[in-house]
Amino acid sequence: MIGVRLGILASLLILSVGYAAVWRRRDNVLAYVDGGLFLIMMALPLMFTQVIERFPTPIAGLYTQLLLIGSICYALGIAFGVLPGNLRSSRRPPIFAERLGSRNPNTSILYQRARILGLVAAASLAAGFVAIGYVPILAADRLSAKYGVGAYQASFAQGALIYRTGLAVAAAALPLVLVVFYRRRKLLDLAIGGFLGLGLVASLSRTLAFSGVLLVLVAILIEKKVGPTKILLAAACLFALGEMSTGVIFPDSTQVTGNLISRLAESPPDVRDHMSFLTRYETQGERTRGLTILGGLDLQENYWEPNLYALRTLTGNPNVGGIPSGGLRLPAPVWGYVSFGLVGAGVWSFLAGFFAGWGAKRLKNLLTGLKLEPGSSVNLVVAAVYYAGTFGVLSTFYFASTAMIVQVAIALYVASAPILLGRKGSRERTAAFARHS
Repeated sequence: MIGVRLGILASLLILSVGYAAVWRRRDNVLAYVDGGLFLIMMALPLMFTQVIERFPTPIAGLYTQLLLIGSICYALGIAFGVLPGNLRSSRRPPIFAERLGSRNPNTSILYQRARILGLVAAASLAAGFVAIGYVPILAADRLSAKYGVGAYQASFAQGALIYRTGLAVAAAALPLVLVVFYRRRKLLDLAIGGFLGLGLVASLSRTLAFSGVLLVLVAILIEKKVGPTKILLAAACLFALGEMSTGVIFPDSTQVTGNLISRLAESPPDVRDHMSFLTRYETQGERTRGLTILGGLDLQENYWEPNLYALRTLTGNPNVGGIPSGGLRLPAPVWGYVSFGLVGAGVWSFLAGFFAGWGAKRLKNLLTGLKLEPGSSVNLVVAAVYYAGTFGVLSTFYFASTAMIVQVAIALYVASAPILLGRKGSRERTAAFARHS
């Protein structure tokens, strides 16, 4: 079984941070965040629990097969994605490809955009709480309140669209506002960032809150030339802290006993959820034929919405509207498998890898030439937000959601260069980019 465990671990590593192979540089801010997430959510459970042995051998074999096919096709997709990632472009590079010093007029415009976005996010989040009529962290039943089920279902349904939009805007704006505060030390930026952070915590959206803070922390550590291993460990520790907060936020949830490593290893549900889902799918699941992609983009709750489909398959319950869960984090090979079988597992993974490789190579080229000096943390955070709203959206196409629209809009708003430099300046920048491509 150790061979199966190591095979699953290696496959999940490729699917999580395989794009780092085309951006092998210490300024790869994305890899530290995803790497820390991989260590806590997948590596620990696989190496320190019996999660694989808890399922029938055929399910473990199927899971291993899907991940093996997926990781190979994902790696191939990354390799092909490098080709468009290296293409020269006559268009002006996004703003994060510039040195954002005091002499660059685009710097102040970027700071202004981040503040405006932060104010819009704060207003949207506040409006979301008003729309649903409660604040989840203050609710009597926090778990039900977070997902808007049970006694909170009617109220949540009335304001769900406004609330979810507010969460999406706040999650994207938080790291931008925080890194701008780090550079400018303006109290208004601190106040906006503090409100957004507290608001996300109050919504019980731990991942959204922790990810934004972690992104800024990683960018600052890169700027300060801290060693890659230390940055990765810092990212993993922050994710571990977020995972351990479950018992504090949801005191009624099942608690795992034992030492710290045991509790951390048993807490993340990802691998367990993957295999539980496959177990039920093999007996009574229905093939999606890719309909969950369109279902996720529908503004109204529908039969093929990916979260509902995953929960319906896992529980065997056709009515999952009352289950307090946000769904399952299934990887590309599993989503491809439930759409078109083993062929789908390979195709979905290839497409995901293609866009991930394209984006990683593109960002690497754009950031080449920028020295890791005071101010570069802003470049890295804006680059990460840009990636999340462009290539990140494309590489997770198999789990579509309306929040993607918000991510795309924010990425284009923040990262587009707002000032025309004239023909001479444009030619010089294009030539500089081409040299680094």
